Amino acid sequence: MENTERCFCCRGPFHPATGHYHRPDVPICGACTKRFVSWLKGHTKRRWGGKDFYAHAATSIKPGMGRSS
Repeated sequence: MENTERCFCCRGPFHPATGHYHRPDVPICGACTKRFVSWLKGHTKRRWGGKDFYAHAATSIKPGMGRSS
């Protein structure tokens, strides 16, 4: 009997050519990896109150508001 790896998420078949290892012992199939990447891209582009949170966060840092030495 062949010892095949299974996807950690859906327990379906895993192949390294189409899937991804999140860690050496956590194989994720191609379909689950695609869904995760799609979710991640959508999550990081979310807008709260009509403004891009990450763009605002990157430009809202003001000098002198850090820790004093």
